[in-house]
Amino acid sequence: MMIRRRWYILPGSIGVGLLVVGNLLGYVWGEESRGITLHHQPAGLTVSLTSQPSPPRAGENFLRIELTDANRQPIPHAQVHLVLTQARTMPGMHSERPRETPAASTHAGNYEARVHLVSPGRWEVIVHVAPPGRPATKAIFYFDVEPS
Repeated sequence: MMIRRRWYILPGSIGVGLLVVGNLLGYVWGEESRGITLHHQPAGLTVSLTSQPSPPRAGENFLRIELTDANRQPIPHAQVHLVLTQARTMPGMHSERPRETPAASTHAGNYEARVHLVSPGRWEVIVHVAPPGRPATKAIFYFDVEPS
């Protein structure tokens, strides 16, 4: 028996423990067997962030980023890096200095970074994207990290 997951469009910012914050268009979240997947659409791009394990746990995690354009075509050769901080109780407030991690291209439009999430709690991940021939942009994601 195949179980199908539903995708939900969030008019606000909270959805079952996941908070996706952005600055332009709508927000979508979902959970798949391969990890938590968050989507954000800044400046005509779709940035998808997937965590492995799911849900993310304190310690080593893989974050995978998929970039697509408005026609859902992958965007290769972009420069992608992540800025991670553990968030406090309010968005924009952080408990420690941000850590910057580059994401390496694994194949067209897909990028991956191994990150160490020091402790459980709410984390902010800012995905900075510089696609070739387009202006740089960013997508901001929040997710909860569980104890290891």
